[in-house]
Amino acid sequence: MHIILRSRQCHIHGHLYPETTCATCASPLDLSESTLYIEGPDIFCTRSRASGHLPLQCLPDCGLKFSTLKDLHQHSSESRHDVFRCPFPNCASRFNGDALAEIQAHVEAYHGNDRYMCAECGIEYVNRIHLDNHGYCGHPAYACQYPNCDSTAAQFADLVRHQARHKRDIPRYPCPHCRSYRGNNGFMRKDHLRQHITGYHKIEAAYVGNISGSPFRCRFASCNTQVVFERQNLRSLDELTEHMRVQHNSSAYICNKPSCERVGMNGFGTKKDLQAHIKKDHPSPFQCPHPGCGRVGSNGWLVKSAMKKHITKFHSTSEE
Repeated sequence: MHIILRSRQCHIHGHLYPETTCATCASPLDLSESTLYIEGPDIFCTRSRASGHLPLQCLPDCGLKFSTLKDLHQHSSESRHDVFRCPFPNCASRFNGDALAEIQAHVEAYHGNDRYMCAECGIEYVNRIHLDNHGYCGHPAYACQYPNCDSTAAQFADLVRHQARHKRDIPRYPCPHCRSYRGNNGFMRKDHLRQHITGYHKIEAAYVGNISGSPFRCRFASCNTQVVFERQNLRSLDELTEHMRVQHNSSAYICNKPSCERVGMNGFGTKKDLQAHIKKDHPSPFQCPHPGCGRVGSNGWLVKSAMKKHITKFHSTSEE
């Protein structure tokens, strides 16, 4: 009886590369990505990853060697060489890279009694849909099989998303608004980048509603009319930044406090940076007079009525 992760390749890759040693130097191969539910897993020689060091090979009678599994798969499809084996342990059946229908028929005929087992409780199901439904009860039905990873997931889709992070050389999504998440520190998932931009920077990636409500409208008086809004159609920070630079020789966000020097090209690239500047360098004109209250400095109010409401509500007095 095989658990779902044992028969993973039937659902993602269809078949397995059978060798465990490098075709060039006979060193062990790194097969860790072949345990993942990801597209395009890579196999590496543990000794060398040089461009001319080819770790994969076709059948002995063919003798050709390849640098990537993708290249070997294409060669196997074109030559009809049965390079790959059935993903089920102890099965000696072989297939070429273009035999997906044949593999599926083979699995149904010879391995159709395999069950999908919950990694938490061991209950077995006849298909993955039933195991997914079981995951809704709170059990982490799936376990990541990547070496030294203890992560689990209740749904198969969650497992797939998690395992993508294990793939080497995975494309990163850098944050355009801060330096903390760039290069190797970028996000591995685009939706995580969007969450970061909207949650941390308070910026929508692109505004799609009525243009009059766009947070990226130009605030200059000469641009502050509905007709101009519709003509400019500024819906992203990049568009606003370019417009401000070309039309007004200015940063996207400038400080409007009297006598402040952070105007023109000495402004800010994001609204968050502008807000941090105002909080630090321009204390609120109205502050709570009660000792020990935190609503002082830049944490005060811009209007006196807001201060009076606070004093009445939290200090039980009225402020004339």
